[in-house]
Amino acid sequence: MPKEIFNAIASVNRAVVNQLRQALKRIEEKISAIIASEDKLNQQQVAHFYCGNRQTAVYLIIATKGFESFDNWRKLACYAGVAPFPYQSGTSIKGRRYIL
Repeated sequence: MPKEIFNAIASVNRAVVNQLRQALKRIEEKISAIIASEDKLNQQQVAHFYCGNRQTAVYLIIATKGFESFDNWRKLACYAGVAPFPYQSGTSIKGRRYIL
């Protein structure tokens, strides 16, 4: 590939990546402003201490409609895919773990 074409493509790619980064930053700022303005969401954001990071906590708040979509923690864990249960029938314990 000629150097001029490569440089032109690289320049366009850098511009697109920079625009995407700026858009992502604006979206994160808007999400933070919405969470800060809503008392209930601001309190639920404490979940990020348990989730490990803020993005996961915000996603959980959005996906579960403020943790109101599930009756209990077990259903939420199953939805998230972090609660495998053994497949057992009587005395047999053969089989893979699955999500209820």
